[in-house]
Amino acid sequence: MKYLIYSLSFICLLSLGSCGDNQESEEDLSSKRDSLYNVVMHEHDELMNPATTLNKMRSNVEKQLDSISVAGDTVNNVYYTNLKKAHLEILTAQNEMRAWMMNFKRKGVAKDKVTEYDAMVDTMAIEYLEGEYIKLQELRKTTEKALQADSLAN
Repeated sequence: MKYLIYSLSFICLLSLGSCGDNQESEEDLSSKRDSLYNVVMHEHDELMNPATTLNKMRSNVEKQLDSISVAGDTVNNVYYTNLKKAHLEILTAQNEMRAWMMNFKRKGVAKDKVTEYDAMVDTMAIEYLEGEYIKLQELRKTTEKALQADSLAN
Protein backbone atom coordinates (compact mmCIF):
# COMPACT_ATOMS: atom_id res chain seq x y z
CA MET A 1 0.00 0.00 0.00
CA LYS A 2 2.84 2.37 0.89
CA TYR A 3 4.43 1.52 -2.44
CA LEU A 4 1.24 2.54 -4.23
CA ILE A 5 1.00 5.83 -2.33
CA TYR A 6 4.60 6.79 -3.10
CA SER A 7 4.25 5.75 -6.73
CA LEU A 8 1.16 7.93 -7.05
CA SER A 9 2.98 10.78 -5.29
CA PHE A 10 5.80 10.48 -7.77
CA ILE A 11 3.44 10.49 -10.74
CA CYS A 12 1.68 13.57 -9.36
CA LEU A 13 5.01 15.34 -8.95
CA LEU A 14 5.95 14.50 -12.52
CA SER A 15 2.63 15.73 -13.86
CA LEU A 16 2.91 19.00 -11.97
CA GLY A 17 6.02 19.79 -13.94
CA SER A 18 4.52 18.88 -17.28
CA CYS A 19 1.36 20.99 -17.24
CA GLY A 20 0.77 24.71 -16.94
CA ASP A 21 3.20 27.21 -18.29
CA ASN A 22 6.81 26.21 -18.68
CA GLN A 23 8.01 29.04 -16.49
CA GLU A 24 8.10 27.49 -13.04
CA SER A 25 9.36 29.75 -10.32
CA GLU A 26 12.61 28.97 -8.55
CA GLU A 27 10.62 28.27 -5.42
CA ASP A 28 8.37 25.78 -7.26
CA LEU A 29 11.38 24.02 -8.78
CA SER A 30 13.15 23.88 -5.43
CA SER A 31 10.04 22.49 -3.76
CA LYS A 32 9.61 19.87 -6.50
CA ARG A 33 13.27 18.96 -6.19
CA ASP A 34 12.96 18.48 -2.43
CA SER A 35 9.78 16.45 -2.79
CA LEU A 36 11.30 14.18 -5.43
CA TYR A 37 14.40 13.68 -3.29
CA ASN A 38 12.20 12.62 -0.38
CA VAL A 39 10.23 10.20 -2.58
CA VAL A 40 13.45 8.67 -3.95
CA MET A 41 14.91 8.30 -0.45
CA HIS A 42 11.70 6.74 0.84
CA GLU A 43 11.77 4.24 -2.02
CA HIS A 44 15.39 3.45 -1.18
CA ASP A 45 14.50 2.95 2.49
CA GLU A 46 11.63 0.62 1.55
CA LEU A 47 13.99 -1.44 -0.59
CA MET A 48 16.49 -1.70 2.27
CA ASN A 49 13.90 -3.38 4.54
CA PRO A 50 14.36 -6.85 3.01
CA ALA A 51 18.18 -6.62 3.19
CA THR A 52 18.42 -8.77 6.33
CA THR A 53 16.05 -11.33 4.83
CA LEU A 54 18.12 -11.49 1.65
CA ASN A 55 21.31 -11.97 3.68
CA LYS A 56 19.76 -14.88 5.59
CA MET A 57 18.40 -16.40 2.39
CA ARG A 58 21.79 -16.12 0.73
CA SER A 59 23.53 -17.76 3.67
CA ASN A 60 20.98 -20.57 3.74
CA VAL A 61 21.26 -21.20 0.00
CA GLU A 62 25.06 -21.15 0.15
CA LYS A 63 25.05 -23.73 2.97
CA GLN A 64 22.71 -25.94 0.97
CA LEU A 65 24.88 -25.59 -2.14
CA ASP A 66 27.98 -26.50 -0.13
CA SER A 67 26.32 -29.58 1.35
CA ILE A 68 25.25 -30.83 -2.08
CA SER A 69 28.70 -30.17 -3.56
CA VAL A 70 30.42 -31.97 -0.70
CA ALA A 71 28.07 -34.92 -0.87
CA GLY A 72 28.58 -35.19 -4.63
CA ASP A 73 24.94 -36.12 -4.98
CA THR A 74 24.01 -36.24 -8.65
CA VAL A 75 20.43 -37.31 -7.91
CA ASN A 76 19.57 -33.75 -6.86
CA ASN A 77 20.50 -32.04 -10.13
CA VAL A 78 17.15 -30.21 -10.39
CA TYR A 79 17.35 -29.12 -6.75
CA TYR A 80 20.96 -28.00 -7.24
CA THR A 81 19.99 -26.02 -10.37
CA ASN A 82 17.15 -24.35 -8.46
CA LEU A 83 19.52 -23.45 -5.63
CA LYS A 84 21.95 -21.91 -8.12
CA LYS A 85 19.11 -19.88 -9.68
CA ALA A 86 17.98 -18.69 -6.24
CA HIS A 87 21.55 -17.76 -5.34
CA LEU A 88 21.94 -15.77 -8.54
CA GLU A 89 18.65 -13.91 -7.98
CA ILE A 90 19.69 -12.96 -4.45
CA LEU A 91 23.18 -11.87 -5.46
CA THR A 92 21.80 -9.84 -8.35
CA ALA A 93 19.41 -7.93 -6.07
CA GLN A 94 22.11 -7.29 -3.48
CA ASN A 95 24.69 -6.19 -6.04
CA GLU A 96 22.27 -3.89 -7.86
CA MET A 97 21.26 -2.19 -4.60
CA ARG A 98 24.90 -1.80 -3.61
CA ALA A 99 25.73 -0.31 -7.03
CA TRP A 100 22.76 2.07 -6.88
CA MET A 101 23.78 3.30 -3.43
CA MET A 102 27.40 3.82 -4.50
CA ASN A 103 26.36 5.83 -7.56
CA PHE A 104 23.50 7.83 -6.08
CA LYS A 105 24.31 11.52 -5.72
CA ARG A 106 23.18 12.49 -2.23
CA LYS A 107 22.52 15.79 -0.61
CA GLY A 108 25.43 17.12 1.37
CA VAL A 109 25.30 16.41 5.07
CA ALA A 110 28.13 18.70 6.12
CA LYS A 111 27.54 22.43 5.86
CA ASP A 112 31.01 23.06 4.46
CA LYS A 113 30.84 20.39 1.73
CA VAL A 114 28.99 20.83 -1.53
CA THR A 115 28.15 17.54 -3.20
CA GLU A 116 27.62 16.94 -6.90
CA TYR A 117 23.88 16.80 -6.17
CA ASP A 118 23.96 20.12 -4.30
CA ALA A 119 25.75 21.76 -7.23
CA MET A 120 23.03 20.79 -9.72
CA VAL A 121 20.55 23.41 -10.80
CA ASP A 122 16.99 22.48 -9.86
CA THR A 123 15.91 21.38 -13.33
CA MET A 124 18.94 19.07 -13.64
CA ALA A 125 18.34 17.65 -10.17
CA ILE A 126 14.68 16.99 -10.95
CA GLU A 127 15.59 15.16 -14.14
CA TYR A 128 18.27 13.20 -12.26
CA LEU A 129 15.84 12.23 -9.48
CA GLU A 130 13.18 11.13 -11.95
CA GLY A 131 15.75 8.80 -13.52
CA GLU A 132 16.81 7.48 -10.12
CA TYR A 133 13.21 6.75 -9.20
CA ILE A 134 12.82 4.68 -12.35
CA LYS A 135 16.01 2.77 -11.48
CA LEU A 136 14.60 2.05 -8.03
CA GLN A 137 11.38 0.73 -9.56
CA GLU A 138 13.46 -1.74 -11.59
CA LEU A 139 15.44 -2.59 -8.48
CA ARG A 140 12.16 -3.24 -6.64
CA LYS A 141 11.26 -5.85 -9.28
CA THR A 142 14.68 -7.47 -8.93
CA THR A 143 14.37 -7.53 -5.13
CA GLU A 144 10.87 -9.01 -5.24
CA LYS A 145 12.10 -11.69 -7.64
CA ALA A 146 14.97 -12.48 -5.26
CA LEU A 147 12.60 -12.75 -2.31
CA GLN A 148 10.53 -15.23 -4.29
CA ALA A 149 13.65 -17.21 -5.13
CA ASP A 150 13.45 -18.76 -1.69
CA SER A 151 10.69 -20.98 -3.04
CA LEU A 152 13.14 -22.33 -5.63
CA ALA A 153 15.47 -23.44 -2.87
CA ASN A 154 12.84 -25.43 -0.98
